[in-house]
Amino acid sequence: MSDKHCRTAWSSYWHWLPAFAAGVFILAYADFGPTDDHQILNSIFQGHSLYLIVFPELGRFCPLCFQELNLLPASTRSPFWFFLPQAISLLVFCYCFSRIIVELECRLWRPAVLLTLLLLSPGFVTIWLRIQLCERNFVVFLTIFLLFFVLVEKGRRSMLIPALAAGTVAMYFKEPGFIVIGVFAATHWLLQFRNGHRRWNWMDFLLLVSAGCYLPVYYIVAFSKRELTYGAHSGTAAEFLITLAKTAGNFALNDPFIFFIALPLAGWRAYRILRTHVIADPMFDAMLIAGATYALLFFPLNIFSVYYWTPAYVFSVPAVIHFYAKNKECARGYWRFSKKAVALLFAISVLPSGVHLISYYKYVPINFNATVDFIANDIQQKPHEDVPVIYIDSMTPDAASIYYDSLNIFLQVRGGLKAEQFVMRSAANPVTDRQLRTHGQELAIGDPLYAAYYSVIELPPTVAPSAGDYLIIVPQTTADIDQDYLMRLQQSCCDLVFSTASAFAVPNLSLKILLKLAAARIGLGESMGKNYFGPPDYFVFVRR
Repeated sequence: MSDKHCRTAWSSYWHWLPAFAAGVFILAYADFGPTDDHQILNSIFQGHSLYLIVFPELGRFCPLCFQELNLLPASTRSPFWFFLPQAISLLVFCYCFSRIIVELECRLWRPAVLLTLLLLSPGFVTIWLRIQLCERNFVVFLTIFLLFFVLVEKGRRSMLIPALAAGTVAMYFKEPGFIVIGVFAATHWLLQFRNGHRRWNWMDFLLLVSAGCYLPVYYIVAFSKRELTYGAHSGTAAEFLITLAKTAGNFALNDPFIFFIALPLAGWRAYRILRTHVIADPMFDAMLIAGATYALLFFPLNIFSVYYWTPAYVFSVPAVIHFYAKNKECARGYWRFSKKAVALLFAISVLPSGVHLISYYKYVPINFNATVDFIANDIQQKPHEDVPVIYIDSMTPDAASIYYDSLNIFLQVRGGLKAEQFVMRSAANPVTDRQLRTHGQELAIGDPLYAAYYSVIELPPTVAPSAGDYLIIVPQTTADIDQDYLMRLQQSCCDLVFSTASAFAVPNLSLKILLKLAAARIGLGESMGKNYFGPPDYFVFVRR
């Protein structure tokens, strides 16, 4: 496709509308949230660098994750400047991804429609509305790499070094990066060789060298020193299979495009090339295999989150569009059915979940900061004979230490309280008998190894709240929060002194939630509680 055609394709306002709309939305009412943004307050705000995701004890090695935030000065306190790199990276992703579609002449979908569908999916919503997720920049640099690679294949040899640089940088955002790029380069080279192109391919060779260099670095720095394996399961084989079935079901409902189209199509193309000697398409077949490889890596790990498969879309979407548009066999049989099934699942599962997460990731930070401001002001203004104690309702200390830690740091940094002005304490025992320490060493507030690996809560013992103590209900609670629950607290022991309101919150009406609710109602699954359509607001009680 000529440069003139590409410029014409991008001259339309509509191609940029989804990108600009999403970028503006990221910056609108941006605020730090309770999940992991306390690390920013405890590092950059204090003049220190944000931590590296290099955890040898867990086998983690993602040294470039969100390190661009360290370029911001310590005096920068506005959330706007921390979300600005995300908005910029979104524009870069949208341009590069749409340019790939244009360059490869995948005309089945208009770029604006395609981008809108992607940006409304749960995974893409999450990686662009949360600050500290490695997948975001991994997706961006994969997209930049693939665009440069396509340009090299179309004769733009000057793009070889930028493609190699982008691919190499992408590997250091996520551990499987070297696998997916290595598989892509090896498959592309082998299929070219199979088709009779015997020439030396410097692009593929250098990518394989780069991936090969990453492997010993990762092994020496992290993998060989691991004491716990990320995603490891210690149960029986039957328990592993049950979890695997749940993992597969979650991916099927969250990413039906990858699960029902990209993965089967990659397998079908591999079979056709290996067994029926059909002529391979090196570029698109390599993209399919690379995307499928990345997606399949999560099944041995047996872990799921809504954003885990987002990088697979970079490779899979252009390839699927190409084969559906150019291959007549994709117009009938399973492929015709899968296209309709995925469209239906997007409408009843993906889209409702994505829209719900948009409202969730906007409301929760705003409400959390309002709650922090109230508690800090209340502690400073009211006289206290004893140091006030803060409890989070129905949150066990080992499973919820991140929320205790986040509230602790926000009260000190945002609220202006001193550490000796309040105490965080749990009234609930840990759900496990594991000591809340990592390898025998207590960890300090702000350490990035949170959740099940440490806690800032005073333990032991667990102590019930006494008069004057604060009891907080948070959206992440495991309790069934409704008006009856709130009324019982007020009648029995507590006064409600503060609450937030989310007037425009969107409930989660996705198929996944409805299926889990139906299974629980007939006794085939765990109880969904009363918060299945969405989390509660923040409520602050004071013990009488």
